[in-house]
Amino acid sequence: MNFAELKSRTSVRKASPNWMRFGRKVPPENTGKLRQPMLASVIPDRPWSKIGIDILEFKGNPYLVAIDYYSKWVEFDRLKSKTAQEVILWCQKVFARFGYPKEIVSDNNPFGSQQFRSYLAENDILLITSSPHYSQGHALAETGVKIVENILKKCESTNQNPFVLLMHYRNAPIPSLGFSPSQLMLGRWIRDNLTVNDEFLSIKAPNKKKVLEKIRASQESQKKYYDRGAKPLSELNPDDPVLYRYQKKWKMGTTVKKAGTPRSWCIVDGNGNQYRRNRRDLISLKPGVPRLVVKEETPPTPEIRYTLRNRTIMRKSFPSNDGSAE
Repeated sequence: MNFAELKSRTSVRKASPNWMRFGRKVPPENTGKLRQPMLASVIPDRPWSKIGIDILEFKGNPYLVAIDYYSKWVEFDRLKSKTAQEVILWCQKVFARFGYPKEIVSDNNPFGSQQFRSYLAENDILLITSSPHYSQGHALAETGVKIVENILKKCESTNQNPFVLLMHYRNAPIPSLGFSPSQLMLGRWIRDNLTVNDEFLSIKAPNKKKVLEKIRASQESQKKYYDRGAKPLSELNPDDPVLYRYQKKWKMGTTVKKAGTPRSWCIVDGNGNQYRRNRRDLISLKPGVPRLVVKEETPPTPEIRYTLRNRTIMRKSFPSNDGSAE
């Protein structure tokens, strides 16, 4: 890790001697999150091959949301609870309509449970989970959650059926692609309560090659603007001493190996407990990292106040020959 990386995590000007640990400066609890260069998701060449899933909490009720990486088709429904058994039951209903996907991208709770992993393994579905405290690892699933949340909020204010608005979303063209999720998913528009020409209800799948080109062009454009303020972090190796983010604090640990996803590491603390963190939540303590020497600030010059009627006159005091202030 270079000096610029450490400086970006916390301002040197706000450094305090109380933050010095292990010969290097430990960032405060409110350290800002770094922006790393964007890693574009691999887009499949057909719909419902790779999906993202997440749970939305709305008005105290859990909703399971799924979104397709290729078509941006969204599925959601209310859950009785957030247990793995309820999630599996929801997946069985959706998979009965569209089939089993090849990959599922999600966070770890409750999708990282052994029961859910066993269900996916039985049906030859690969589960990819993001690092804890790193929602960017399943960003598209978070996008699906925002879409459903906006639908539920609008239904609450207008007293409409949320699934009718979901049909409207599925028929709305995606600006960067020019096709709607229903066209990309089903090869046609779906009939809703808005006026739809019968011509659009006939199956006419968009050209797959052109769709993929537009998706990649959109990803490149997003990456171009996102990477303006991004900086790559230094590489880590196994058995490197690091500081890792634990809730709102930083603790000492050691890297073990790379996890299954990019920029994700398995680490172990002094008690043998293993954790998984994204590279953004790790600070390298390898030898050679420059130390930040904090200079003691010069105390302010004492002032003497003289009150003269309605005015207050201040002047700096200077030490006399015997060391006392005049």
